[in-house]
Amino acid sequence: KFRIADDAGIYPVVGDDVDLIVADDGCWIDKIHHRRSKISRQEVDSNGRKEQVIIANLQICVIVTSVNEPPFKPRLVDRTLVSALKGGLKPIIVLNKCDLNMEFKLRFWKELYEGIGYTFIPTSAVTGEGVIALKNLLVHNISVFIGQSGVGKSSLLNRIHPGLEIAAKQVSQATSKGRHTTTRVTMHPIEHDGFVVDTPGLRELGLWDVNKSELGWFYEEFRSFIAECKFRDCLHISEPGCAVRNAVTQNKISEVRFESYSRILESIKETEF
Repeated sequence: KFRIADDAGIYPVVGDDVDLIVADDGCWIDKIHHRRSKISRQEVDSNGRKEQVIIANLQICVIVTSVNEPPFKPRLVDRTLVSALKGGLKPIIVLNKCDLNMEFKLRFWKELYEGIGYTFIPTSAVTGEGVIALKNLLVHNISVFIGQSGVGKSSLLNRIHPGLEIAAKQVSQATSKGRHTTTRVTMHPIEHDGFVVDTPGLRELGLWDVNKSELGWFYEEFRSFIAECKFRDCLHISEPGCAVRNAVTQNKISEVRFESYSRILESIKETEF
């Protein structure tokens, strides 16, 4: 049995470095060490809003999405990008199910995110496309696979390392939504001193500790324009002299990404006290 020796309101999560006290009647977590990196989300309960740490002390966040079945959700991808960058992780975007012959959609999203500077890997757990390229990025690292239900996280992990044998289910044809097969966060060893972490599917990701004034800095393509805005506290929505909005009208910033930013900003405003 385990318990925390000194309960300071910080609870252990997968990836934590801890000190244990071992006794005849069980083990106690004596100390949870400083988290070098983490993925967190906002949790709301009867006591208000608080941080829920999902995983700690890893290097790579693999954001798994699908070209279709379920459809690509850019705002969920962008929220996860912000969360990964805030938490000190390197994000990789994986577009799974490329065997579904959606070449136009695949090319659109690939060109968009690669143009910004993100690593973007099209994959298929069915044909094996992109699996080797992705696997090579995971060696000697601890990586978390995160994304909505049904995008094929578990199937992709099984393809990367067949010995994992993680359960996987198909997307519901009636709702086009995935069904949870992973119900808890689990870490698995892979070749070359790597570890992968499987997580339950996301429907939403409430950002934690990201305020409205810093959100724009997590959009890589905004950065060179933010310094040119007329006002230092510009939020790039309705302020005069906004260089970011001007860049959108000149097609230097994608309208899809700007719309994503605007929606996320509104959600942050709603939760700020």
